[in-house]
Amino acid sequence: MSSNLLLTQLTSSQNAYYATANDANGEIDAKLTEEVVITFESGDSQAITITEVDATRNLSFVINDDVAFSGGAPGTNVLTYPLVKGGVFLIRNDAQRLLEIKTASQSLAEDIQVLSYTTALLYCDGVDVRRVDDKLIVPLFFSGVPAVSTDIMGWQAPFDCRLYDNTTGSATEQYGWSGGMKTAPGGDMACLVYVNGASYGTVTYTSGGAFTAQINPGGDYLSLSRGDLVSVKTPGTITGSPAGLFCTMVFGT
Repeated sequence: MSSNLLLTQLTSSQNAYYATANDANGEIDAKLTEEVVITFESGDSQAITITEVDATRNLSFVINDDVAFSGGAPGTNVLTYPLVKGGVFLIRNDAQRLLEIKTASQSLAEDIQVLSYTTALLYCDGVDVRRVDDKLIVPLFFSGVPAVSTDIMGWQAPFDCRLYDNTTGSATEQYGWSGGMKTAPGGDMACLVYVNGASYGTVTYTSGGAFTAQINPGGDYLSLSRGDLVSVKTPGTITGSPAGLFCTMVFGT
């Protein structure tokens, strides 16, 4: 038994106990069906704190802002979540700005970020706001026959994330990448994986039609910032005419 949701409680000596029970039922109903709209206005300094009552009594939050912008990056709205175990909650960011959500004592290396016009399923463990799924899956595809020493795939990080070591036997091997091809090369083709121009591993398309990925950032992970570019570049020599190459990257959030 817990009282994490701060529901109205019956007392042993009260009259009209049904009224209190109805109130508690209504609070549960509201949590499951209602949504809270939070609007960032110019006077908020782009920072708002969710109240403890709102956090425990609501499952869905819609984020808006009324500040127009023109050109360049619009900045970031910051939402602080209270240190409560309110269960899983949904954030729909309908604002023009990126949303950063955290607790006052957030201890994770990267704060949770939600892109404009996207939705995220999150929870708070009483200390940190966390994603329900801590993996970011990015599928990429190159349809033609690639030239040598050429970037054939690329992805720009929309928010802070991690490039994990997925080599065999590593602690984060579960972040392994996958891939394949329509037409295999005549000989194994090891493509380099770059982050902002620095190499951090390889993805290999073999002559037998297999795919392997060895991502080694020099430690357990490499922290990526919003805007960092991850790219895949072909080697200086390609045998045959490989085509229809694809790769699914996996990042930590």
